[in-house]
Amino acid sequence: MLTAVTFLGLMGCHFVGASPPWPELAATPPMAWNGWLPTTRGLIPGYSNNETMYYAAADVLVDSGLRDAGYDTILVTCAGWQRDPTTHKLVESAILWPRGYKAYIDYLHARGLKIAAYGDTGEFNCCKTCANGQCWQEPGQLGHEELDIQTWADWGVDHIAIDNCDNPNSTAQSIFEYTRIRDALIKVNKPMIYGVWDVGSGKSWAWAPDVGHYWRTGPDLGTRWGDDGTMSIMLNYDLQQAIPSVSTLSGPGSFAFLDNLAVGLPADVPHKGDTGLTLTEAHTHFALWCIMSSPLILNHNIFPGAGAVDPNVTKLIMNKEAIAINQDPLGKTAVRIDGSRTWNSLEHRLPLQPPETMWGNGEQLAKPLANGDVAVLLFNRLATPIDIVLNFEDIGNTSLRCWNVRDIWAGEDVGRQNLTFTATAVPPHGCRFLRLSKGEICASAPPPPPAVCPSGYTQHTGGYWQNTDPCNGTFIRCKEDTPSSMAACAARCDSSPDCVAFNFYVGGTDGTGSACYIYHGHMEAPFVSNTNCATCTKKTV
Repeated sequence: MLTAVTFLGLMGCHFVGASPPWPELAATPPMAWNGWLPTTRGLIPGYSNNETMYYAAADVLVDSGLRDAGYDTILVTCAGWQRDPTTHKLVESAILWPRGYKAYIDYLHARGLKIAAYGDTGEFNCCKTCANGQCWQEPGQLGHEELDIQTWADWGVDHIAIDNCDNPNSTAQSIFEYTRIRDALIKVNKPMIYGVWDVGSGKSWAWAPDVGHYWRTGPDLGTRWGDDGTMSIMLNYDLQQAIPSVSTLSGPGSFAFLDNLAVGLPADVPHKGDTGLTLTEAHTHFALWCIMSSPLILNHNIFPGAGAVDPNVTKLIMNKEAIAINQDPLGKTAVRIDGSRTWNSLEHRLPLQPPETMWGNGEQLAKPLANGDVAVLLFNRLATPIDIVLNFEDIGNTSLRCWNVRDIWAGEDVGRQNLTFTATAVPPHGCRFLRLSKGEICASAPPPPPAVCPSGYTQHTGGYWQNTDPCNGTFIRCKEDTPSSMAACAARCDSSPDCVAFNFYVGGTDGTGSACYIYHGHMEAPFVSNTNCATCTKKTV
C-alpha cells in the first residue's frame, strides 16, 4: 500500500511532519569526538576498543582544552552492544565494559562531558566486535526502537547517532525507520540530540530536517582532496552544494552534516588508497565545515605521546575564531557567491567546462553572522596558485561596498578594503578564511587640492570650457592624457601657436593631473564651475 510518507519520499519532496523534538538542543551545530576510527583502526598506540581507552579519552578532552573549545561530547562507536535474550534490552559487553556503560556515562557527566550512543535503523549496526576470541555483529534498533531509547534514557545518554548500514537505503525505507526512532524519542520523553547518519542515498535532505537534529548529506568522507569523483573532501562538498536550497533546509534545530572531520587522519584511513590531507588542505577542509555550519565531529587520535598528530592540527581544530563562525547563533549555511551579481553570467559553471574556467577565480562562499558580520571563504580547487578576487557586491547587500577584513588563519586584521579584496597567490587547495565587519557605503574620496595657475597665467573665474567636442573649427581642443603637473600643461600651451589658455583637470589627491586641454585663438561660453579643474589664461602685457 502506498502511504503518504512513501509517496512523498518517492517524489523527493520535503517531508512535512513533526519537527525534531527539542530543537533547542541543536541551536548550534553539535561538536564531538568520535572513537570509531581511533579504536577500530588502531590509531592510538597502547589502547584497544574498550572502556580503558574511553575513560582516558575523557581525560584528554578535558586536559587538552578540547572540551572548553566546544568538543564536549564523546561518541562511543562499536561499543560492543549485545541484546539480552530474555528482556531483549541492549547490554554492553562485560569484557569491554567491566564497570558498565552507565558508570562511564556518570564519569563523563562529572567531568562536564556528554555521551553519544551509536545505533542503526536496521537489525544490525555497522560494527563487528571481537573480545576474547569471540566476534559478533552488534544489534541495531529495528523492532526495538522504543525499548532501546528507554534503555539509553535510563542510563543518561545525551545524544544518539543512528546509522543505516542494515537497510535498503531507499528514501521510503529511510523515512519510515528514522521516523520510528524520532517517535520513540518523543514517547520516552528524554531530551537527546538525534543524529540521522543516513549516508545520503535516502535523500535525507528531503525529509530529515523534520526528523533529526542533524543529517548526513554524503558518503563516508575520504581522507583526500578529491575533484576526481572519489570519496573525498570535494565530493562531499559538491554533493551538499547540489542539494536544492540546502541553505534554507539547514539551520538552528536541524543542521546538514558533511560527515566526520578528516583532519589528523593518516593515509589509507578510512579507505585504502586515501592519501591523507596536507596541512594546507586541512585548513580548507576545516574552514568549509565551519562556514557550512556542519557539526564538527573529530575522528582522529587526540591523545598525546606516540602516534600524536601534528601540533598544528590541534591548533587548527581549536581556533576560536573559526569555531565561532561555525557556532554563530544565526546558524546560517554559507552560499556560493562567486560572480552571483557582478558577472554577466555564470557560464563558467556549466558542465564540461575546463577547471581553469570553472574555478579560475576560486570558490567563494559567504555566511551572514548574527552581529551583522559576514564570514567569507575563498579557496583554490586548482593544482596551481591563483589570485582570487572577491567583489563585495556579491556578498548580499549591494550598498555595503566597504568592509573591515580580518584573516582568520593569519589571526590579523587586513584593514579597511573598498569595493574588492584580492587574495593573492592562494596555494593549490588552499584558502583565505575571512571575517568582514562594519560594512557600509564607501565614503567619498577626499577632494583634490585646489589648482593654482603658474606664473604668466591668471585664473579664469568663469570656470572651465564645457565644450568637449573633438577639434571643432577654430576652437581647437588638444588633449594630453596624463600630464604630470600643471607646469607640464602650461608648457604645452606655451609651445602651441595661438594658445590663449589651458584647462588642467586635477585627477589625484596629490595634485597630479589626468587631462590637459589647450585653447587656440579665443574662448567662448559655456563655462561651468568644477573644483577639480582650473582654466588658466595667458596674461597680456
